[in-house]
Amino acid sequence: MAGVYTIRGIGFQQACAIGDAVDLVIDPGAARLRVEGVEDVVDYETFAADGQRLRVRQAKTRQAPGTWSAGEIAAILDLWVKLDGAENAEFAFVTDGQLGKSGIALEEIIEAAKAHTRQAELQTMADRIAGTTISLPPSSLLRRVQVLTRFGTVSSVLERLELRVLQLMERGRVVTTEDARTTVDRLFRMLFVVGGERQPHRREVTRQDVLDLLELTNEEVIAGGAWDTQARDTYLARLLAESLRPDTVVLDVLRVHAGPRVLRLLDGPIEPQPATSQSPETLLAAQQVVLIGPTGTGKTTTLGTLRRLAAERGDLPVLLRADGHLPGTLGRRVHEAVASVLDRRLTLGGVQRLLGDQGLLLLVDGVSEVDQNALDAMRHDLRAFAAQRPPRVIATGRDLAAARSVLPDSASAAGFSLVGLSRADRRQIADARTGRDSAREVAQIEETLGDAVDNPLLFGMALAVSEQGGSIESRPQVYQQFLAGLAARAQLVKTDIGFAALGVAWSNLLATSRRAADGYEWHQLLTDALVHLDSVGPFAGHGVTAGQVLDDAQAIGLLARPDLDAGFVPLHDSFADYLAGTAVAHGWADLPAPLIPAQDEQVLFAVQTVGLTDVLADRLAVENPLLACRVAALPQVEPRPADPERVGALLAELAVGAILATLADHAGICVLDDASVLGIVLADEPSRHVDLTEFNQLAATNPSWLLPAGTGSLAAAVNLWASAVRAALRPQRRLFPSSVPTDPDAVVAALTKHERACAELLRRTAEQVLPSPAVGPRILDALDQGLIAIVGNPQPGPLSRPDVSVTYRRGGGEILVVREGDPRVDANQLSTYGSADSLLRQHPTRETAKRVLETLLALTAKTWPAP
Repeated sequence: MAGVYTIRGIGFQQACAIGDAVDLVIDPGAARLRVEGVEDVVDYETFAADGQRLRVRQAKTRQAPGTWSAGEIAAILDLWVKLDGAENAEFAFVTDGQLGKSGIALEEIIEAAKAHTRQAELQTMADRIAGTTISLPPSSLLRRVQVLTRFGTVSSVLERLELRVLQLMERGRVVTTEDARTTVDRLFRMLFVVGGERQPHRREVTRQDVLDLLELTNEEVIAGGAWDTQARDTYLARLLAESLRPDTVVLDVLRVHAGPRVLRLLDGPIEPQPATSQSPETLLAAQQVVLIGPTGTGKTTTLGTLRRLAAERGDLPVLLRADGHLPGTLGRRVHEAVASVLDRRLTLGGVQRLLGDQGLLLLVDGVSEVDQNALDAMRHDLRAFAAQRPPRVIATGRDLAAARSVLPDSASAAGFSLVGLSRADRRQIADARTGRDSAREVAQIEETLGDAVDNPLLFGMALAVSEQGGSIESRPQVYQQFLAGLAARAQLVKTDIGFAALGVAWSNLLATSRRAADGYEWHQLLTDALVHLDSVGPFAGHGVTAGQVLDDAQAIGLLARPDLDAGFVPLHDSFADYLAGTAVAHGWADLPAPLIPAQDEQVLFAVQTVGLTDVLADRLAVENPLLACRVAALPQVEPRPADPERVGALLAELAVGAILATLADHAGICVLDDASVLGIVLADEPSRHVDLTEFNQLAATNPSWLLPAGTGSLAAAVNLWASAVRAALRPQRRLFPSSVPTDPDAVVAALTKHERACAELLRRTAEQVLPSPAVGPRILDALDQGLIAIVGNPQPGPLSRPDVSVTYRRGGGEILVVREGDPRVDANQLSTYGSADSLLRQHPTRETAKRVLETLLALTAKTWPAP
């Protein structure tokens, strides 16, 4: 296999070198690119006309499970120090692999150097890396180093380059995608040929060589615009002139409403009570913000609203998608987003001034709906950017912990959630859309969709289907009818096989936490799906190609390519979830284990389509108990009422490894299946059905529950598990409220002790009460432990009792409480104001229980069973 890895490595290196060849012509200060530079030190490098090195690259492949260690990368850094003429060069280690534990530690040292940490402190960090001894190069070099991991396959790198080359060639003439592909092939060949030469000067291509191959002149390439007041004003004016109405009519449901409303989150995903909604403009006041909400709640719409509001204020909002993000591409993606609005590109200096604009606001959509590679890359780039100056960022996603993790200062980020549509909102939207009183249609939609009707996207689609004369029977049926309408608008008839193939393809992508892919991967995914479907009864002998499916999906707007890096993305994430769920429901695709959060909506769609099977119920209980709560709350998805044996088996799977006193010493589940109620009692008896008399007898001395008649086995098991968890969180003895001190020094000590106690109780809860890998760690991630606080001086309070103010922020893992004026804490970094009374009022046991239960409610989309 060594030969295979060698060829793979050469292909990856050549593909990456083409990227620097393209950069060569864009940068007027660059003169030539050398392939295969100093042996084992440089794979390709860019020189200025005076011979100074501008960019030095090492490109290496490593296949999983292999990783890069700190020692391997440090050895390369040590050799880079010795290069001549590289005093101001940029260095990059580029790989399709990932870093190991020590490699991640070294990357953190490099980021610390960019934040101007002293050399001695950097070396101390290096000395702490276990299993290796590293002598760091000077921090002046570390600040110019990038470690770019998971850079993509050769095919994906080449496809991105084809799009870059296409845009570049369009500056001189009209070109096609085939022209760009041919040009990239010629660049690949040119670099491959010169790379085999013996003499260093013969392994070089000049800027003019690449210009000639692209059939461009220097004047055509450098004819970019400056980033000045005129360019800035033009950009903002064009943003404000854009239509608020999207291409797909249903996606504008909030346009006729007063606008999206948001709630500021208090602690992790916990919403304030009572909830007071605010205008989305509130988000623009914070430096870093996460906006979370389930699919279809209007996160992307809200970012569009924020972009307009920010433009009106004179800020510089730039909207980006997280899909397909690669390390080191943030600056280029910001430039491309701005250039697409201006209809012209900027000069290199213009890009630098754009990135340094004091009003720059990055709006990043869907950060928790991408795979770990894209998430890590976005985190890497934002933190690298923050090392130069603190960026303003608003990131959206379904998962709070993932969305927050990409921000440079995640601990101080403000959290918000979106408010669903009220009944009055729905009436206003429907009346405005139809031009008449739509009370009857709205009532029918509300009755069919239940609690899900407050979802703006789903309500809007249901309204569109109703307007077209379709029936509203279920959430999957709304999506099916809506997609049929899109196909009809595009005058497409034979779409069943295409939708089925897309569903199988998206099912495979969701298993890796993705919904987007480049053209090469889409073609392969669809080809594989169509081959598989050719053996399925309704589609046997279909004769459809992957190219046809891809073209049709783009024709109806189901797939689009918003920028070079995002790949082909769905019209909305939920369309991918629906089609993938349909593929599973009909047996065209499987759900690989373990179930991950990215598959939540896919599973819900599948269950709503064909109901819940015993096999899937068991998998939910074991692999994703939080999703089990959401499935159990769906109406009429379980085929039969609770069975004693099934309830017992599912309960054991939900509670495996947990210390839950309620469930201890009770071997059996006895079920009363009455016409008006379903009763369950835990008893040291064989599992069986019982009559009312026996149920009452057993319930007198054993834990028992009354549930709605017809409750299924999974729903019953989830209710019992939730009840046992609540009992385990309840104080086992009477707790007396502590006396809150009024002396500031005493408050510092008390608050530190209180937070440490809460942190320990939370850790113990995750380990003992909720030990499932799919539950405990997610609670810890969502709550993001830690407290940085400044205790103020006493002020007169109610009833003449002194009131001690506390300014603080949660998160980051560190607990540090200080007095006012302590230089260890910067008051400007703290955004929440409270008092010693509010923070110390509850005993740690009660506070921990409250926070855990509220987090469980949030993580289960408010389906965690109530007592």
